[in-house]
Amino acid sequence: MIDIRLIRENPDGVKAAISTLHADAPINDILAADSSRRTIVNEVERLKAQRNDGSKRVRQIKVAEERQILVDQMRQLGDEISSLDNQLRGIDEHLHQLMLLVPNLPA
Repeated sequence: MIDIRLIRENPDGVKAAISTLHADAPINDILAADSSRRTIVNEVERLKAQRNDGSKRVRQIKVAEERQILVDQMRQLGDEISSLDNQLRGIDEHLHQLMLLVPNLPA
């Protein structure tokens, strides 16, 4: 299996190399799935950082009602992260299946 970075950095070169083999590969679909994957990964990382900051603030808040509001917000963030992680697993599986369709490039 070729490296996704090669496809990402030089899709036209990969397409040209594959065409010399008289083969076809879903390069555009791979690029789209990779883009979706990267977007979701960035969003998950942003939400996890936000949750970590919120968790630190929870320990500092002394008023129980304010703390509970923040805890509930962190719980919602956790649910959102879980949902995005599930989407990410599906995209990863789809991307892996697409990558299996790409032949090795000629030397």
